[in-house]
Amino acid sequence: EDIKRLFSEIKKKVGKIDVLINNAAIFYPAPFLKTTEKQWNDFMNTNLKSVFFSSQEAVPLMRKNSVIINIADVGGYIMWKDYLAYCTSKAGVLALTKGLAKTLAPKIRVNAIAPGPLLLPKGYSKKYSASLTLLKKIGSPQKLIHAICFLIENDFLTGQVIHLDGGRFINDEFNNR
Repeated sequence: EDIKRLFSEIKKKVGKIDVLINNAAIFYPAPFLKTTEKQWNDFMNTNLKSVFFSSQEAVPLMRKNSVIINIADVGGYIMWKDYLAYCTSKAGVLALTKGLAKTLAPKIRVNAIAPGPLLLPKGYSKKYSASLTLLKKIGSPQKLIHAICFLIENDFLTGQVIHLDGGRFINDEFNNR
């Protein structure tokens, strides 16, 4: 209902939408045997369901050549053992990105960005997180903004995922953990 209200207000005040960025997310450890149904639902509702229903509400307001950008995570590909519910929700965002790209083409382009270490959660080691990337450094929110602008401007991309992670996704040491 909140999403419906939000897009109703957008329609009244703005009318049309050129870009939708689905970026709402929660992230915290929830080991498999200790994950509660409430935690599972929180991850799915915030990280995946919101993307689906925000996109559904936005599409009628979108012009030709509009774009939806979903913020996923490298965790959507690599299941971190203490974050299975989170990783599953982000894997769903990746799958939804491809499904929406097929469904909404050619009018609307749909892509995703799978960031790696840009803003670290409290208590995360910058040095350790950087060591997991091929470039041995942490990114920045500005790098995410650049990737978003690229996806908005490039009208020949749909159904794609940009791994904005300093090479973390393909780092053999990381993938073997």
